[in-house]
Amino acid sequence: MKKWFTACAVSILLLGGCNPKPQQEEEKVLEDVIITIENAEKLKDTDTVYKTADLLEGLERIYRYYGNEFPAEEQAKIDVYEDFGRISYVDFMGLMAERGIDTLPSYKSARDIELALKEGKPVYAEFMLISGEEWRVLFYGYSDDDFAYYNLKSGALKTIDKKRIEALDEFETIIPYEIGELTEAEKEKSLVYVRQKITDAYWKDDSTGFKKYLPIAEQNDWLDNVNVGYGYSYHYLFHDPQPERVAKIVDAELKRWREPYTLEVALKYFSLTNDEVEIERTIRDIQIMQGHRRETLQYIIDNGAKYGNPEKAAEAAEMLKKKKQ
Repeated sequence: MKKWFTACAVSILLLGGCNPKPQQEEEKVLEDVIITIENAEKLKDTDTVYKTADLLEGLERIYRYYGNEFPAEEQAKIDVYEDFGRISYVDFMGLMAERGIDTLPSYKSARDIELALKEGKPVYAEFMLISGEEWRVLFYGYSDDDFAYYNLKSGALKTIDKKRIEALDEFETIIPYEIGELTEAEKEKSLVYVRQKITDAYWKDDSTGFKKYLPIAEQNDWLDNVNVGYGYSYHYLFHDPQPERVAKIVDAELKRWREPYTLEVALKYFSLTNDEVEIERTIRDIQIMQGHRRETLQYIIDNGAKYGNPEKAAEAAEMLKKKKQ
């Protein structure tokens, strides 16, 4: 491993400059030696296809860190869900697995980060500090007191006091592994991993993915997670209609917020339970979105006028025309 000095020394080595500081403070800083993973500069010194400053860019930077290119033919393997403006993280993780890099999205602590760094692994992390600022970073080094990180949003290489990370308890991370280090059963113990699989199944409208991962979520009592609960409701209303299984979830989500996709699920639920009062209310309140399924749009087209909202039916008809056939 390389050793880089933190603060001013990190700036000199990697960014090319640093403002002078009082001698006493400088001596204190130079006592703190940053130990980095090998070739840590690769995490920063690469041009990425995905400039999203989030998990997708983090995955690509880790992928390239291990010596992989990302040509057009590989990019084509990553699904883009045009109705949602989303790109499949699961597909990218699958591509990485083809190249021998397994990944585990999970909740980890500061101790887990340090252990991974000691094994020479970069770590992607998402967290929020007390200030309310969202951080999306790649950790690449550590010392007794600090972690060194690359900020995906700003492009800065900096350090952060370990105590600030330790105070977060656990937060979302991606840690790379060699194929074979993790079993599927071990991955399925991670809420973040299972949630990502369920979210991907929703974007793909993939009943097979739902059937595999929803029972795992249910067994682990994870249905109160917003994304997981929504996927559960969606599957048991649109793919395998069992409205009685999702009644409490739909009610809880409507009390939490009446946003377009929550209302889409609610509309399906009320149509299956023949609750005409709530059907009328839901059609009135729903904002027509490109991400709504064709089935939802067609239902509003067919029933908007019946429930006193022909304008909403016309909006749904226009949106249906715009959707990719």
